[in-house]
Amino acid sequence: MLRLILGAAGAGKTSMITGEISEKAAAGEKNICLIVPEQYSHEAERELCAVCGDGISLSAEVLSFSRLAVRVAQEAGTGGKTFLDAGGRLLCMSLALSQISSRLRLYSSAGRDAHLQLELLNTVDELKAACVTPDDLLSAAADTEGELSAKLSDLSLCLEAYEAILAQGHADPADRLTRLAETVGESAVGQKGQIYIDGFIDFTGAETEVIKAFLKSGTPLTICLTCDGLFGDGEHFQASRATANALIRFARDAGREYEVLTVSPDDSRRAPLRFFNEHLFFYTPNKAENTNGAVTV
Repeated sequence: MLRLILGAAGAGKTSMITGEISEKAAAGEKNICLIVPEQYSHEAERELCAVCGDGISLSAEVLSFSRLAVRVAQEAGTGGKTFLDAGGRLLCMSLALSQISSRLRLYSSAGRDAHLQLELLNTVDELKAACVTPDDLLSAAADTEGELSAKLSDLSLCLEAYEAILAQGHADPADRLTRLAETVGESAVGQKGQIYIDGFIDFTGAETEVIKAFLKSGTPLTICLTCDGLFGDGEHFQASRATANALIRFARDAGREYEVLTVSPDDSRRAPLRFFNEHLFFYTPNKAENTNGAVTV
């Protein structure tokens, strides 16, 4: 089942799920995962321990998507492939470029330029995070003209050649989430776990595939998003609102039930933060007193 918890900043979404995690842990439940952005993981761990106590580590843990991928790989394996380090990735890209250099238009010199090879690897990371394939790039190239079309066509060739080199027994760290989506249903997390996701505005293509895998495996999934509901009109909530509606479509496609909870802050001390949140992109003569230093820069 998918449960969405929607609400503006300070509405209490995080407090709600940490309270639930505490209750489930006290009842003896295990394999509870709270997935948050990498940069927020340490703060989330401290907050979870503050609410649930030091013993919470026996029942629940805070992970990012990448750390979850490592955890599941330890249980489900890597498909017999070894993940490359930075040097190995650069060598594979160099080898791929040497095989296609005569077919490239804008990147024909990339095989002799280490800096350009690093830039191409960064582009590969972005393309894989968005689940963009060589065929997608070719299709986009056909719909454009001039240098943009040539660039997209070259990127398609580079990505395809790089993937061909990897297919010879190597694995790219950029594919960790793709592997996670393929194997999470076989792991304890996917079969017995309870998943909470908090702190995201939206999700990359690869992260979305992991969420779809959770839905297909029937893993209980709770996702918090900062927005004004499924059909609000706040411009600054547009990304999260679109994400919430997309998640509902994924649940329907997977044949899973879903529930939407909208929470509202009732603490008057948060009024300045709510005012700032609601009027961020709206010019208004109205003013709010910053009581208790609720908003700081």
